[in-house]
Amino acid sequence: MNILIADDERVIREGIMRTIKHLYPEYEVYVAERAEDAVRLMEEQHIHIVLTDILMPGMSGLEFMKITRRRFPYVKWVVISAHSEFAYAQEAVRLGARDYLLKPIGKSKLQEIISSLTEEIQQDSDLSRQGERLRASLRFLREGVFQRLASGLDIGNLDLSPFIADYSCYYLVMVQLEPGEGGVRLEHFIVENVLSELVERHGRGFVVSYDRRSLLGLITLEEHAQIGKFQAEVQEHLSHYLKIPFQLLYSGLSHDFSSVPQVVKRMREPRLHRPLSWSR
Repeated sequence: MNILIADDERVIREGIMRTIKHLYPEYEVYVAERAEDAVRLMEEQHIHIVLTDILMPGMSGLEFMKITRRRFPYVKWVVISAHSEFAYAQEAVRLGARDYLLKPIGKSKLQEIISSLTEEIQQDSDLSRQGERLRASLRFLREGVFQRLASGLDIGNLDLSPFIADYSCYYLVMVQLEPGEGGVRLEHFIVENVLSELVERHGRGFVVSYDRRSLLGLITLEEHAQIGKFQAEVQEHLSHYLKIPFQLLYSGLSHDFSSVPQVVKRMREPRLHRPLSWSR
């Protein structure tokens, strides 16, 4: 069992870690001071349970939950809060947190929560886990093919008919990040998850990493959805979550899937487009 503790207070996170290691010496426990560190650990390790503080500098625990729950739907969340933050804890439970711990954290309550979540995880059927792994593999394959296609790279003899059938008309959206001193790893993760959620909300499609600082989304809108509303929500959400400058570029409505490389190339030519932009 792998457990992640995200809290900017060293005393809190190390105290919880020591307690868990004492109660469950066979468990692996990871700690993170910032959301960026927590995201990195969740990508590198197979985390089963996350205990996160409600209020952390830069990104709150609620925001941390929102941007990661889509990528890691089977992670069990527990929030850590002070009495004055109880309303936030209630909101976290609404978002899917399984429980909350009030500071100062009691050993018996922590043991009760970890034991309960461990039992839930152990009861998850092998078939469900295998099905999820299969769906993830198919998704990565599909997105890998699209990434190569969008970049103008050879895709060999792969049959594109499933893409063509599903996306007979589509829009493309590209998000370009301006790296700061610490790079764009966290921001890249945020864009991928927020944009994916909005694509699913307004229609169907997916988001791929185009390069280290650019992400490309493909969307086919639902029958009554409007591209303007989708664009406005993308702008609003990314402006809220991102702390570095970024640019949004949109294609017009396209009907030829084989033209994706040409459309992407035109989108990346600033002389031909006036992208929506935002910067702090």
